Amino acid sequence: MSPQRGLAFVKRHGVVLQAARGPVPSLAEAIAGGPIRGSWWGHPKGREIFAVADAVVGSAQAEQALSPCLAPGGKRVKVGAKAGRSAHRP
Repeated sequence: MSPQRGLAFVKRHGVVLQAARGPVPSLAEAIAGGPIRGSWWGHPKGREIFAVADAVVGSAQAEQALSPCLAPGGKRVKVGAKAGRSAHRP
């Protein structure tokens, strides 16, 4: 997955988990193409997951479109503009 597709995934869903499992979509699982057993670092696409997530978080577009937030349980999430108005920033 390209960084552009990763950012589009986050924008499309509004709220995603970067790498965890939970009630909203996971960017890591989207990149991997399905559920990840164990650590995503050990997944065959682990390097791609890191590269795309890092690019999405660090992109100029992300700075304008996404806000890092904490979800229940302390999980880090990225919130798109649609959801950002009501989200709590860490």
